[in-house]
Amino acid sequence: MPTARPTRIIGRLESVDFPAFDITGITAKVDTGAYTSSIHCHHIEVGESDVTFHVLDATHPEFTEKTIKAKLLALKDVRSSSGHVQRRAMIRTQIRIDGQTLTADFTLTDRSDLRHPVLLGRRLLRGRFLVDVGMAFGRREAPEQDSERSAEHTLKTDTADPT
Repeated sequence: MPTARPTRIIGRLESVDFPAFDITGITAKVDTGAYTSSIHCHHIEVGESDVTFHVLDATHPEFTEKTIKAKLLALKDVRSSSGHVQRRAMIRTQIRIDGQTLTADFTLTDRSDLRHPVLLGRRLLRGRFLVDVGMAFGRREAPEQDSERSAEHTLKTDTADPT
């Protein structure tokens, strides 16, 4: 009989480190709707067997001009939630999440127009983490205001004069 693997609970946002890049404390969005994980990069140059890039950009406090070179695993077509397909370089590197260091595959893309520079997808999460959307950065979040507005709307609807 197989034994169950221990699974850690993480929130919808987590602070992650990339030891190979000497980068710590980057906010990652946990996205169970995405299959692959991605890192915000720029100046991405793909060679035959490797890829060079800069992680983050000048607007991020952890940004350095350091050029990183990694083995190119593949070029992968990734479909966004809007249906747009983008061909991306994929690399394998170490990531530290909630004190656990693991090796995972990441696509490299410009995420400058998005709120969080790192996205963690199902492929990385499966069998390792459970996601509690009511948590962020290892803590339970306060209830959102939407639930108060919903209760207020229900109250107004229930007490409204039916005539």
